[in-house]
Amino acid sequence: MKILKSSRHSKITGNFAESLVLYWLSKYGFECALIDHTGIDIIANNPHTNELMGISVKSRSRNEGTEMTNVGIGVNQYDKIQAACKVFGCNPYTSQ
Repeated sequence: MKILKSSRHSKITGNFAESLVLYWLSKYGFECALIDHTGIDIIANNPHTNELMGISVKSRSRNEGTEMTNVGIGVNQYDKIQAACKVFGCNPYTSQ
């Protein structure tokens, strides 16, 4: 059966993934905040190492038959993550 997703489904999926990563980080004591910046979605402070992390969250909703495919990150995306982390003085991380 073909599933018809709403026109905003990709945005909703992305918001959900960012919130889920925030939840996991918070649950384990990380101080974290959702930000609106090109390259990174979350800034978090690791309470165990005191490392400041710039996190880019990647997600997607899969269609039937694509369950075994990966989520790719392009080279230009890495450049954006690096640039944002340089501005905020944090180390880059991706969450897929």
